[in-house]
Amino acid sequence: MQATNNLGNRRIHRRSTWERNKELHKPNTTEKDGESTEEIKTTTTTDQQRSSVLLQMTTAYAYNNADSKRTKIRMLFDSGSQRSYITNELKEKLDLKPIKQETLNLNTFGEEGFKRQKCDMFSLQLQGEDGELDIELSALAFPVICSPV
Repeated sequence: MQATNNLGNRRIHRRSTWERNKELHKPNTTEKDGESTEEIKTTTTTDQQRSSVLLQMTTAYAYNNADSKRTKIRMLFDSGSQRSYITNELKEKLDLKPIKQETLNLNTFGEEGFKRQKCDMFSLQLQGEDGELDIELSALAFPVICSPV
């Protein structure tokens, strides 16, 4: 399973959230209009010598709040994405029920036009491996998010 980082107003990175050191990575929390926002700084690195791109990824637990089904997942953060996605495999493993449906206009590299696709949206919980952070996520289900890298 892979999920992007569209987690509301929270920005997440493996070292600064899931495994954050409380002294080194204190989040900056602000409150506006009764809504609390937690901002955490992230870092992206590249390897110039190997001409490779290092993707922001982490592991966490995803679970269905309705019946406590839980599984360990690998997440891919895509800061350019406007939505969060889960695989159909995770949807089935957690026995998630759709909360609504959206129609997406998909446009990929090399294509001049877009393809319309209806996708079901699901609600699930994410929890860091240390059990410290618990986030509700709304995500669209897709058969495949990306090819193996």
